[in-house]
Amino acid sequence: MSNEGRISAEFSDELLNQFLKSIDDLYQLLPVHVTLSDDERKGGFKLGDKTSSFLEKGKTYMEQAPQFTPSYVDKAETFRDANYTLKMLTIARKMQPILTEIEDMATIAGTEALSSILSYYSSVRDAANKGVPSAKDIYEDLKKRFPGRPKGTGNNESAK
Repeated sequence: MSNEGRISAEFSDELLNQFLKSIDDLYQLLPVHVTLSDDERKGGFKLGDKTSSFLEKGKTYMEQAPQFTPSYVDKAETFRDANYTLKMLTIARKMQPILTEIEDMATIAGTEALSSILSYYSSVRDAANKGVPSAKDIYEDLKKRFPGRPKGTGNNESAK
């Protein structure tokens, strides 16, 4: 299935700036801003559907049967954290399909554009190899940035 022409749209700088400002505005609405280190992210609980469901059900039981709450557990803080978590997960679930679609659109448009740019690069390379002076500088600049496999990888005879 060809992706040719699946994305044929303009996205003006003005629209981009509006979009980015809206994201900044949403970010500023968050009452707390904290990020985890990579190690913290690896080591903590994963709040998937089962864990968040357990958290929500456990909070409900803690409210209904507080006599089982250990004395060292701060119920008010637990409820604040649980409520915050459930709201953040609601936002994350709402945003995830949007982010996925944005990444998909970037992939489709990028693939279409890169295919054409690679054709241009091939034409410039051929012209440079035939000695066309104006093509040589373009080719030399583009080949430094060529997104293909770098020389020396793959089937390297000297590695044997």
